[in-house]
Amino acid sequence: MPIRRREYRRWEGELGDRRPSWFAILQNGLRLGLKQKHATLVLWAGIPAALLAGLIFYLLVVVGRGGEGAGEAGRYLGGLLQILALHGVGAPSLVEMTVPVWHLVFFRLVNYQLLLVVVVHAKFSADLIAGDLRTRALPIYFSKPITPATYLLGKWMVAFLLASAVILVPNLLAYTAGVLVSDTFVRLRETAGLFLRLVALSVGIAGVSGLVVLAISALIRDRRAVAVAWVALILVASLAQGVFDENSPGGIATGPVGAVSLYRNAMRFSYWILDLDRVIDETGQRRLLSGMAGSDVYGTGTGGALVVLGGLTALALIVCLKRVHRFQVAATSA
Repeated sequence: MPIRRREYRRWEGELGDRRPSWFAILQNGLRLGLKQKHATLVLWAGIPAALLAGLIFYLLVVVGRGGEGAGEAGRYLGGLLQILALHGVGAPSLVEMTVPVWHLVFFRLVNYQLLLVVVVHAKFSADLIAGDLRTRALPIYFSKPITPATYLLGKWMVAFLLASAVILVPNLLAYTAGVLVSDTFVRLRETAGLFLRLVALSVGIAGVSGLVVLAISALIRDRRAVAVAWVALILVASLAQGVFDENSPGGIATGPVGAVSLYRNAMRFSYWILDLDRVIDETGQRRLLSGMAGSDVYGTGTGGALVVLGGLTALALIVCLKRVHRFQVAATSA
């Protein structure tokens, strides 16, 4: 019988799976998330906002071209703009301010999209790390050459992509529809900056919110408790902001107490990213359009809002890394 030598030899075959570890975690997270009940319904909830925006952009084109249907299109346009609280300007004047109207429409849609982001994270993202803690799946993850950063990146990408389905995708669809129904090349040149700002806005909101939910999920094992804590964080901060506003002389709190609400901070971030102050000033209709945009609330305190959002992001990242590193040590030493 031949004698076999037991020694280390470098592997010379082909690995069965060349995917990065974080990508495998991402695929598994999306697969499990899409299996949930009513998952498609929730993720498609942002499409009506895109349709509304696209229809508004189309009616602006019809009114601008004139003709027999311009009057009726103007009436429909006024009704749709009232849904977004953008009323008080005649249709002919709106046509002359088409690009600013685009900015205002997308800004108003953020109100609805923020609600969808909260719902998506409560339904899908709450169980991303808590589920692994509850099912004791972490030893399986860390039995492979996976670092805490890689694990966290995969989980964050799941939360980010699911949130993007209700904010980034609808914004891009609405923008594309608006360009296609208009004089394509002219409108594309006029709104190229808006396109980049929409991407930055959507990525920022989806990314920060996803990281915050992951931090909560790393602290609590129960999925329902994570969802409740996430929603409570939003609601309690908004209620506290309302109390501070009522006790402020001007009806709107300023300074640190004016940046308590995460919703208000997100809206101020959106106002700043879309550069609404500059857009409104260029129209010469500052007094009218500033009321539509809520400039007195969202156009002020931008620095405080960015500090709060930045600090919250840093805190969530530290919590996630510390907790996941702790889980790795516990899993590998078990």
